[in-house]
Amino acid sequence: TFLGAAPIFSSFALAIAALNLPLPIFAGACAMLMLSIAIAHNLSRARARLERRVRELHSLATIGQAVADSLELSEVLQAIHQQTQQLMDARNFYIALYDENERRINFPLAYENAERVAYTSRLFGEGFAEYIILSRQPLLIKGGMQEFTRQIGQPAADPNVRSWLGVPIAVGENVLGVIVVQSRERADSYDESHRDILISIAAQAATAIRNSQLYMSLRHQTSSLYIMNSVLTAINSTLRLDEVLNIIVTSLPHVMGCQKAAIYLADDTGRTA
Repeated sequence: TFLGAAPIFSSFALAIAALNLPLPIFAGACAMLMLSIAIAHNLSRARARLERRVRELHSLATIGQAVADSLELSEVLQAIHQQTQQLMDARNFYIALYDENERRINFPLAYENAERVAYTSRLFGEGFAEYIILSRQPLLIKGGMQEFTRQIGQPAADPNVRSWLGVPIAVGENVLGVIVVQSRERADSYDESHRDILISIAAQAATAIRNSQLYMSLRHQTSSLYIMNSVLTAINSTLRLDEVLNIIVTSLPHVMGCQKAAIYLADDTGRTA
């Protein structure tokens, strides 16, 4: 603060002294004043960069803590969004996860104008998310969204989006999905520094998401084995066909993840009922 105000006081003092100073001394004083202004400006910029870097490191540490403390995907993703919005405009934000087996893009977390929204999953096709997944590279669009989409052969972008930034969430060569921020307010909302910090956040997210997915898969398998064991125990405890069929039908939705189940038995003529 003192260094920032010093040039102002120096300018005032110099203006008063200029009336009585010889020209060489006045010129030297002016040079010193300009030097002090330059130093103050550089110190201010250095301080701003340092403060930003501290915020970035704090956010990365917080995400890392979320990775260590929770295996629930929803909690991990929420922590990622909370820390991202500390570092850049994340009022319009989403995380898209790629299901390679079903060739589908899912959206477990999305915000529009700082409000939580739900996006419908879609088959893998065309779009910026798919473009990043295939290229395994970040995508920064500072402005001219429509022109850029035409250049890379993508469908028309949302006309309300002014700037867009997305990075892959990857573990090795395997891309799990993307993290995206976008601005509807103005172009040039994001630059290379935002891209780099979002890449760092995505690296933390990748570990958390993969661990969470493995945990959820293991929990589902354990639950399915428990249900199947319970079904076998119940079946072995009765000889009544109707009870056996009812046990099987009511258990299938829990094991298979389906909404309805039915068993059809063929009679002696081959017809089912």
